[in-house]
Amino acid sequence: MNVTIHRPGGRAGLYKARIEQVAEAAAKLVTGRTGGMLPTVRIVLTDGGGIVRLKERADMEIVTMEPSETGRQPALGFYDSIATAIQPSSLGQTVLERRGTLLLINAARQKSLRDLDETLVHELTHCVQLNDPETHKGQIAFLRQLYGVDQRTSHFNAYMSVVDRQEIEAYNLEVLARKLPPLADPEEK
Repeated sequence: MNVTIHRPGGRAGLYKARIEQVAEAAAKLVTGRTGGMLPTVRIVLTDGGGIVRLKERADMEIVTMEPSETGRQPALGFYDSIATAIQPSSLGQTVLERRGTLLLINAARQKSLRDLDETLVHELTHCVQLNDPETHKGQIAFLRQLYGVDQRTSHFNAYMSVVDRQEIEAYNLEVLARKLPPLADPEEK
């Protein structure tokens, strides 16, 4: 897994080192529990604004892979107007890319290395989920409908219930972070 820093600052260097130390172990824990496989994963430490921008860029790449049946182009800025209010508070976000997944971590929102470990496990769970062929296909259809490239169908609302179940699974697997090797955080008690 490749780990980069998109918007340096604060504890990004410490967080990058921690992710590089535990990413493979976290991946084994998640795949061992879920029985799934990880796609290629690119991890980027950023902030809330970075999550919004990088997610929309990745989404645009996905929704424009195939021409629209309706001839419509994606509504640029549509996601941004919704996400700006939501994403800056997000701890992380996992999105599809052409060759795997992009795991975005909001470094500014991590309170400790423990939070970082839990976020990493949570988002790696979503990487495994998105690697499932049916979920992958469903996510692409969802994004194309979300951005207005394709007409909204009943799939849109049905897929939202899938996302809710996936979120519950990822949240429940955060306890696996306790099995990761310890690293002394000078600010953690």
